[in-house]
Amino acid sequence: MRVWKNLPAHQQNTLRVAIRDFSWSQYTAVQAADNVAFEKFKKQGVEIIRLKESDIEKFRKFAPELWVKWAKKDRLAMKAFKSQWEFLKSTKVGYYQDKDLVDRNGKRLMI
Repeated sequence: MRVWKNLPAHQQNTLRVAIRDFSWSQYTAVQAADNVAFEKFKKQGVEIIRLKESDIEKFRKFAPELWVKWAKKDRLAMKAFKSQWEFLKSTKVGYYQDKDLVDRNGKRLMI
């Protein structure tokens, strides 16, 4: 972080743009590769399965509370958790929604 703060504003902006561009390129390449791989798997007779809804329900009841508890121990852990939470809510995974970010008693968890 110290190095970043010592960079002139124009270099910080250049790096931001380059990192954003690389991240987007990486993300889209992974998504495209996943789609190709899934089609190859299907052609080879591989069945792609998801967790059973009953298993997902079990996780929904206890996992978010534990994840948030551990994420609150460190700023970077919380940042990682928030990123993973968004992934778990994504169309690709879709196991969670914002309404699932509650403790075992149904109280909203603050992140």
